[in-house]
Amino acid sequence: MKIKGFEHERSQDAPFMGCLVIANDCRNNCRNCFNQHLKNKPSIDISVEDLIAEVKSNPFNQGVIFGGLEWYNQKDDLYKLMRAAADAGLKIMVYTGKTTIDDKMIFEECAKKVDTYLKLGPYIDNLPSTVMYGITLASNNQSIIKF
Repeated sequence: MKIKGFEHERSQDAPFMGCLVIANDCRNNCRNCFNQHLKNKPSIDISVEDLIAEVKSNPFNQGVIFGGLEWYNQKDDLYKLMRAAADAGLKIMVYTGKTTIDDKMIFEECAKKVDTYLKLGPYIDNLPSTVMYGITLASNNQSIIKF
């Protein structure tokens, strides 16, 4: 699969310390997107196993944060990674600009093993931020669901 990269020991993006894994692309075109620069990063080819090993290589990571760009553009990869993370005992946080999802089963499946969260909603410029689960969301139309 292709990703744009990862950043260890992120504490501001989830209610746990985790490794941010950046999706390969985003087509949401949010006005004044603060992740736009990530689109210009080179893509990295990595296997599910190698990515989970990378996350686990840092003892401070309690989980994995799927964000940066839009993981729903590569939904099959997201599902594989979520299942592998849950099997490895890694907590899960998924960011999406979508406002609804039709795949709650994968989140519920993972939540039987580890804490699993989903951030819904696009970034809307000029809306005030809001806080849920200790996470500051960029605009108050966004919300977090804990499964």
